[in-house]
Order: sequence, then structure tokens, then C-alpha cells
Amino acid sequence: MELTKKQKISLLAIAVIIFTYISVREVMYLRSKTYILTAPSEMNHSVESVEMEHNQNEDSFFNKEDAISESTYIMVHIEGEVNKPGVYELAEGSRVVDVVDKAGGLTSSANRRIINKAQKLTDEMFILIPHIDEEVHISFAERVDHSSSGELSTPNDGMININTADVKLLETLPGIGPVLAQRIVDYRNQHGKFNHADDLMNVAGIGEGRYKDISDQVTVR
Repeated sequence: MELTKKQKISLLAIAVIIFTYISVREVMYLRSKTYILTAPSEMNHSVESVEMEHNQNEDSFFNKEDAISESTYIMVHIEGEVNKPGVYELAEGSRVVDVVDKAGGLTSSANRRIINKAQKLTDEMFILIPHIDEEVHISFAERVDHSSSGELSTPNDGMININTADVKLLETLPGIGPVLAQRIVDYRNQHGKFNHADDLMNVAGIGEGRYKDISDQVTVR
């Protein structure tokens, strides 16, 4: 059966439509499988940039951490009438009460009346908690200031250095009042530093008995 001209045109149109549809589908499929690759030089540059940024962020993190660590904590040495004398690490801004707590609290023999538990601590501070029977003629704050000064009159072992102690600090020794304390300072100024702790017996008013009472609390450095 011979097709008419109209039928031939219709079949040709259908064939064109089918061919076009298949071609479009194939193009779309190929595009979905196509990947855009970065040139090697650009890729290396990108990787290096990422690594540099990572290292910078890491360095910044550790620098901040070090700065926080250095500025946040302080070291304080406490001796005397506490249950666990020693050196303790505390947060910056801590008070005397905090280091006393870390040291196990005060002993039953501690002189509580002169202790200012609200006093703020500083790095490298040394605190000596006195015995209840110890004669104290200066305030706790002054005692701590003497202990934590650059030239320690009361070093970390709790002993008073008679070569650097002033009158007020010497008065904290048992049986040493303002008169004897001044005599010790005057003797030191006239004769130079003491060579031995028992040289204190050369000071008028300090005999063997009085020296024996303070011998375990004084030293020369």
C-alpha cells in the first residue's frame, strides 16, 4: 500500500521529533557526568592557602591559651600554722581564705585574730601564719608585705633574716619589743651584717636565755 504524501510528511515529522528527543536526552546525560577539574597549579595554591589558614588559626589558639594560662593562675607559698604548708596554684584574684583552704585550713594553734582572710593574693606571695602564743606587733597585711618583698626578711622557711629585718618585723620575735628591736638594727648599722645568728647576744639586753627563745626563728643570709 503506497503512502500518501500527507502520511509521508507525518511520519517524517515523527521521526524528527524522536531523533531530537533522543539527542537532547543524551546531551543532558553527558552534562550530568561532566566534572570541572581545577588545574594542578591552582589546586596546589588552594591547598597551601588552606594549610596556612589552619596553621594561623592553630597558632592563634595556642597563643591565646598560653596568654590565658599565664594571666589566670598565680603561685602562693604558705607556711606556719596551717595543716598542709606548701606552694599552691590558685586563680588570679583569689584571697587569703582560698590558699588557707587549699592548705587544709588553720591549725588549732593559729593566731586567728590577726589574719585578714579577705586580703587579695599576688603571684609569688609568701604567707606566714603565726602561732597563737607568738607576740605580734604588726598587722597581718604588713607581715605579708614584709614576707613578699624583693629582699626577704622572712624567707620561705619562715625564719627571720636579722640582716635585713626592720624594727617592726623584729618585734614579732618572742620577747623582742620595740627597744630591743631598735638596738638590733642600730648594732647592725654600726658593725655591719651579723655573721652568725648567735651574734645577737652581742646586742645589749639579749642574753643567752633570750637568744635561746628566738634561736629557732632567726637566721642570717
